[in-house]
Amino acid sequence: MSHTFDHDRKPRGKALAFRLIGAVLVPQLLILVLFLLPPLSPHGAYAPWAMLAAGVAGLFWWGVRFEATIDDLRRLLDRWGQGDFSPPAVSQGYQAPDKLARLWDTARDVAELARRSQAELQARAARLEGVFQALPEGILVLDPEGQIWAFNEACHQMLRFEATDPRGKPLEAVIHDAKLAAYVQALRTNGRAGQIELAGGDAGSRSFEVQGARLMGQDHRPAGFLIFFHDVTRVRYLERVRRDFTANVSHELRTPLTLIHGFVETLLDGALDDRESAARFLQIIREQTERLDALMDDILSLAQLEREDQEPVPLEPLSVEDVVRESVELSRVRAQERNMTLEVTAEPQTMVLANSRLLEQALINLIDNAIKYSDPGKTIRITAEQRGPWVEIAVADQGWGIESRHLPRIFERFYRVDPGRSRELGGTGLGLSIVKHIMQIHRGEVDVESTLGKGSIFRLRLPAVSNLPSIA
Repeated sequence: MSHTFDHDRKPRGKALAFRLIGAVLVPQLLILVLFLLPPLSPHGAYAPWAMLAAGVAGLFWWGVRFEATIDDLRRLLDRWGQGDFSPPAVSQGYQAPDKLARLWDTARDVAELARRSQAELQARAARLEGVFQALPEGILVLDPEGQIWAFNEACHQMLRFEATDPRGKPLEAVIHDAKLAAYVQALRTNGRAGQIELAGGDAGSRSFEVQGARLMGQDHRPAGFLIFFHDVTRVRYLERVRRDFTANVSHELRTPLTLIHGFVETLLDGALDDRESAARFLQIIREQTERLDALMDDILSLAQLEREDQEPVPLEPLSVEDVVRESVELSRVRAQERNMTLEVTAEPQTMVLANSRLLEQALINLIDNAIKYSDPGKTIRITAEQRGPWVEIAVADQGWGIESRHLPRIFERFYRVDPGRSRELGGTGLGLSIVKHIMQIHRGEVDVESTLGKGSIFRLRLPAVSNLPSIA
């Protein structure tokens, strides 16, 4: 608690001036008077009077010094009471008596120690505040009455307080969430509460786990409440993806397996004797087996890519022209089967830092999709050029195109624009998802531009490598 001294007790300027006059002029006047008076002994000895005058002068002088030092100490303690521990100045015009001087030196030492302690506490508080604000978890501190006492930046971003500075305000006044308000009320009533999950962000796009605890003071009395907000949006998204993936894989496996099982049963029931029917059934079984094989290949590719998301992938400087032409050659047979033309335009000596196997896989997937979803006889153009810090590889077809409502989702796993036609053409619904994963591994990106009935352009963008020697 801060203490201040009664300023009426401090000597005023006029009173201090009178003391100075009394300490300096009065003794001198006494000495002058004593010398003018007749001597008190026949020998004219003024010694007793002189000694008396000197004693009075010394007493006045010592009193003034004493009181000035006491006043300085009083002002020093007053500053301490106000939290000011700056080094005290030496009393102006006076030198403290020896014993008071030692007290004054001790006070100066105490002030210096207090100042250092205060600076250290402030530095510690600043470090703790920095840690508090840097924590990725949202932290909200309430006082015993349920008013907001402190919060960090993560909490502010999660809860989006309506007030500019919500400190000192009741929680329900700045956060209109009935579920959170009920949780805080239960925490205040019972001192503990379980864990709940809140939806936040735009249209509930984010999910937060909320957990709270009561804070106890040094006197073992409630000092407030601490509430943690853990962002589980990514976790819930991955859980949903896993559920959807399991459901989609089960569905994709069930259809071909059901067909294979049915036709095998038909063959075993006597259809083998009908060679024409048996050949047709076996052809269907073969197609469904190839579909299963393609599906398993894509699933394994996705699993491997997800592992490579966590592990370093070997990257090396590659000629984009070489990668593009190799991918086109591997896709040419399929294009020729549908009487389609593959045209290549690639800038020479354009380099990227990439994994040749993965980059070829992504490019082949895009070319294969262009072949599947275009009419026979069309032309597919593959271009590669550097645009600023990026190298852009584009696959443009003259196919059926994609409606705009499908474009935001076509890179999701098992998402199909036309499920029936996609399965008929042998698509697994994982090709574009694989392309997206490959670009993430390369710190690149993929996007699409499409017009229904006119075709699509898929673009791969990878960081360019500059000032590297060309590959012969």
